[in-house]
Amino acid sequence: MKKLLHGLMIFFCCIFLVGCTKTSDSLQPVENDPVLAKYREKIVASHDAMGILFLGYCNEPLDSFLTSKSEAEPLISKIDTDHIINYDGEEVYLIIPVTKDASVIVDEYNNGLENEELADTIGDQLYQSETGDPFILKANVSEIASNVAVSISLDEKEYWYQPSISLKDGRVFTPQGIMDLTQYPEQQN
Repeated sequence: MKKLLHGLMIFFCCIFLVGCTKTSDSLQPVENDPVLAKYREKIVASHDAMGILFLGYCNEPLDSFLTSKSEAEPLISKIDTDHIINYDGEEVYLIIPVTKDASVIVDEYNNGLENEELADTIGDQLYQSETGDPFILKANVSEIASNVAVSISLDEKEYWYQPSISLKDGRVFTPQGIMDLTQYPEQQN
């Protein structure tokens, strides 16, 4: 009886694991994408863990917004829906870990703007990746404080970041370890 039970447990675990395996090849082209390779080269050269591009403010359905931005930023169209976080807010970012060996977690972040008792607390997990894939994040209801926290683990170091736009100059706020890859209007040819 024990052997039968053990055998059934192994069988169901295998079925469960096969069901969880991603069969889509949609990410394979992303890893080999020349645009991604150029971004990662810049991130490596700057000794950062992650690059971020501000794509703009979205006040329409996110898929329509991303479609409209994909000509200017072709990497967007290669990111599958499993790597798109559509959270509360209007700021949209493309976030690129420096390597496929990076682990990334995106959590809700309660900044206390709505409830001071919850200030500076981590909420629910919104996203997790152990494969360092680029991802899109829509968040930030307020321009004063971010409502998400991104943590990236790489080479036994952890970087914690709250994507936001600086009220000082309108550029992406980037602490140590994070590189702003955004092409601002004055930089475009």
